[in-house]
Amino acid sequence: MVILRRALLGVVVMTVAAASAHAQPTIAAELDVTGGYSGEDIRAAASQLRLSGEAPAGIQFFAEAAWGDRWAGDAPVIGEAISGVDPIGSDVFGSTYPYNGRMQLMEIYAERYFRPRGALLGVRAGRFRMPFGIYSRSDYGYSGFLRPPLIRYDGYFGVSNNWLEDGAMFTAGVPQLFVEASVSRPHDVGFAIRRQGVDTSVRAQGYRGQFVVGASYARSNPYLSPRFAVGRQAFSGVDVRWAHPAGLQARGELLKGHSYEGVSTTGWYVDGIVHRPGMG
Repeated sequence: MVILRRALLGVVVMTVAAASAHAQPTIAAELDVTGGYSGEDIRAAASQLRLSGEAPAGIQFFAEAAWGDRWAGDAPVIGEAISGVDPIGSDVFGSTYPYNGRMQLMEIYAERYFRPRGALLGVRAGRFRMPFGIYSRSDYGYSGFLRPPLIRYDGYFGVSNNWLEDGAMFTAGVPQLFVEASVSRPHDVGFAIRRQGVDTSVRAQGYRGQFVVGASYARSNPYLSPRFAVGRQAFSGVDVRWAHPAGLQARGELLKGHSYEGVSTTGWYVDGIVHRPGMG
């Protein structure tokens, strides 16, 4: 049995004085604290501090710092000698953030969006999560998941929820269909740290009724040792989400590619969520 409690300690909205009343940036601050215990005899505690807002000229910004740690009981440590694998041997509670006992700067970026004639154009610069599949932290951190899907674990030869990018991302499209493309360098925070190099990714997403459908492709250097992990890693993926006004949601991802030359990875998952307004 797993118990998880999250307490939102506060949201503070501050207005910073500026020369013009029309150029006052608005800043929102949020502190999130989480604690939990797993039947695997693993305890966890974590907190995240987020700042977001809008600066003059329509520039939006976001910054997040996170701390988390876990403690195992008498169970043996099984992953210590394996490259890129959580040393506790379990990724319980690690669906969105690393648990390594250090305060870390996660995402920090500025972005600007334009809407010419109903279209959407945008650019984001800074540090952000790799745009591949269902990648937003809110899709895993706010939905009650205690573990990431298997294809998003650190060290499982797929993508990782802890992969971050330093670079730029461009968005173009209309509200019902848009494309995101990024050029960046890795700045990973989990146990599977990719080697330095140029990363590229492209993702298309469309909306139709109660469905959201996306397709992604990403290339970067592997996280495994260069003694045997040669070449580049590349993954393609498709994802589908369905939502119903009654508070039901289903979603899934399919991934195919390779984490280095000469191997292949294929994986998928499907999950369901029930969230009624009375649940908070």
